[in-house]
Amino acid sequence: MGKKYTIQVSKQEDIEAVYNINTSVYKGSDVIDLTTLLEWHQKNPAAIHVIVDSFGKIVGNFNILPIKNEFMHLLLTGEIIEKEIKGAYLFSPAESNKVEYLYMESIVNTGGISAIIEFLRQMPTMFSRLCLDLNSIKKIYCLAASPEGKSFIDHLGFTEFPYMGEPRRDGHDKDLHQIDMNTILQKASKILKK
Repeated sequence: MGKKYTIQVSKQEDIEAVYNINTSVYKGSDVIDLTTLLEWHQKNPAAIHVIVDSFGKIVGNFNILPIKNEFMHLLLTGEIIEKEIKGAYLFSPAESNKVEYLYMESIVNTGGISAIIEFLRQMPTMFSRLCLDLNSIKKIYCLAASPEGKSFIDHLGFTEFPYMGEPRRDGHDKDLHQIDMNTILQKASKILKK
């Protein structure tokens, strides 16, 4: 019997489905508009992976953005928020040798635990599509915008990013988290062995 879910690099025609799934989960300033998602895809299609069920339906997505250092700093300090990340702020596939930081912008899954297991299996491949050498990644960041998201990143070993003291415009003052590449890969491997 084949896999119930597959994780694939997004195609341009997938982005509207990604947007629709995201708007069913996120609210307010956490919603990324369709134009921005299309910009991200155009700059680096591997920044958006889709979860596809055995019938070919998109049931979720993983947005992992290879953000340029100067813009990552602005995001971490709250000077820009997620929906203000432009396509120009991302490294293109041709610049994968320059990537030092990744930002897990969105994990939306309506496929259940089987889809998450497939995500954990495919994680090294997904990261490798964004950066030439996984050892060059200094940190991976994410914002836990929901209790489910917080629980998931806790299982992966993320720790809270030091609060900068200034209120973030997105209201997620203490929701920013970080992890290094070795830790996340080791944690994913341990989860898969259970």
